Amino acid sequence: MNVLSLSDRPVLRTAPGLVAVQARLFAPHVQGSGRWVLFDPTTRRSFAAVGKDVVPDVIRVLARAAGMGVFVHELDDLLGLDGAEQRERLCHAGLLVEARPPSSRVASGATSPPTFVSRYHEANFDYPFLDYSGTDWREKDRRIMAAYNWVQPPPANVVERPGPMISLPEVGDADLFAEGELEERGLATVLRYTFGPLEVLSGAFKDHLRKTSPSGGARHPTEGVVVLLRALRPTVLDAGHIAETLAILLARRQMATAVVPLPASDAADWVSEPEFALVVAAPGSRGVPGAAAASTIGGPGAFSDRRTVPPGRAEAMLTNPFAYVSFTESSGMAVEIPWPTPSRVDLGLGGFRILSHCQPSSRGDRDTTATGVLAAIPEAGPAELASLRTSGALLAAAQARSLYRQASPWCQHDWYLSLLAHAEVRGHAPKCLEALRLRVAAHRGETTAWAMLQRRTTRAFADRPIAWDTLCDLISVLALPARPTVRVLVSALAVDQRRPATFEVQSGSSEAVVVCDGPDRGAVQEICVGQLPAARGAAVIWLLGRVDPVDVARYETDLIELGRIGQRICLRATELGLGVFQSPAVVDRALQRTLPVGNARLFVTYAFTVGHPERG
Repeated sequence: MNVLSLSDRPVLRTAPGLVAVQARLFAPHVQGSGRWVLFDPTTRRSFAAVGKDVVPDVIRVLARAAGMGVFVHELDDLLGLDGAEQRERLCHAGLLVEARPPSSRVASGATSPPTFVSRYHEANFDYPFLDYSGTDWREKDRRIMAAYNWVQPPPANVVERPGPMISLPEVGDADLFAEGELEERGLATVLRYTFGPLEVLSGAFKDHLRKTSPSGGARHPTEGVVVLLRALRPTVLDAGHIAETLAILLARRQMATAVVPLPASDAADWVSEPEFALVVAAPGSRGVPGAAAASTIGGPGAFSDRRTVPPGRAEAMLTNPFAYVSFTESSGMAVEIPWPTPSRVDLGLGGFRILSHCQPSSRGDRDTTATGVLAAIPEAGPAELASLRTSGALLAAAQARSLYRQASPWCQHDWYLSLLAHAEVRGHAPKCLEALRLRVAAHRGETTAWAMLQRRTTRAFADRPIAWDTLCDLISVLALPARPTVRVLVSALAVDQRRPATFEVQSGSSEAVVVCDGPDRGAVQEICVGQLPAARGAAVIWLLGRVDPVDVARYETDLIELGRIGQRICLRATELGLGVFQSPAVVDRALQRTLPVGNARLFVTYAFTVGHPERG
């Protein structure tokens, strides 16, 4: 069989999904001669685009090769004397790939521009977590945490807030068991037992607070640092745990609740303290407040839009910290603006230089007024500059500096791509104000309140099976949504009167169908990145949340729904005397290879191991 070498490829094109992001935000600890970093979400590899006040050669090549691609001989001429060698390096790096026929791109849907959320979702597939199966995992984990602690100490458990204080009655555990209408004491109870600490736990780098949700509340947000690119996902799942806790406690006070996506405001702290959703409550046990009620709080008219620099003013401008460059079939390059208002503008080489010129300067020696920009970049015309200003790619300097400052903690911990995804979700949120119904499952009154107080993460399970009826009881509280957004697979490892097998719970019913034999405990541990507790229980509940990265506005709220179902598992398991170990850290390829999930790229997986906790 003949093997086609790189030099024999007739047509090459830019790798699909490739983006250029600002180097100062993506890699703030790296000093280099370029202002942009190329990031490939498929491989998670990044490359510096060398050159500050010019268009880097690699950007010129990628812009030329975007779309239908470029013939090899044309590319070699474009690269100059050592063109063949440079081309080989670009191919080996994966920045240039063999062009596919136009018909195959149409068939695969590749002609529609990807969202940044879709790129983020792709980069999370089969993420290379720390392998916890090794004997030295604890030391490796400590080194990672120590490195993050060196960059920046963990955030405070409690943040002091300016402004007038509203005193609420002091409440205790007895109030948690009370029911009735929502009055002052009831509100204090809901807030205290959703957000307040139950106890203080000692930790290596800081003390932690144990709360009713999520994960017992003990180690967050510190655990979020470890998973890096997936940091946004566990945080949003945690928000789902909290939303379910609020729904349960408010239901005991005769309040119905709903969750709606919340648009990012132009307030000064929306980046440093991101808003994931809005929980709306209203009196009544039937129905929930709908989009109309929610829109009065978080609707499109709730926040002013100061994204543009008026074209006639001699005001300094800076590049929007959320703006990034994509490579397109139509124009070669485009600048994508996820927030304040999502937009996409074709970008020429002059426009690229404008975005480079207007990035913040540590020396402050660049004139970023309209006059200064056009003088520094003669090939850029007033029309191109005006397009970047009105689209939001360029912001008023004061507003942009504020956003850069707020983004700094994200960037210091390598979370910039998570921030970009979150900004895009927030920018699209006004288009999705449909209320997501928080249907509270039939929890058993006082036992649910007791479970909130007792709930802990279990890391040691007893070596004995659980009853099949107990497992069915646990599954019955999931209250899966009618629309098939969540799949539930249950792997029985040690269940009385059942052989080891995996079955699927049917959406909208309590029926379960066996879908495969196994997996064994070794396979479960492999799927759960080597975490031993995940493989030591009696059963594993796999929640697979189907997400649509193109439907940007719902991406986070769909994950919140997954977290809400997870909180039901935790509370009902505690009521039944079972322990729970949960983790969103999953090796996607191992999951796809072991269980009949189909294409794991379509899901976010949340694993829950349940069993009898080991006493003593």
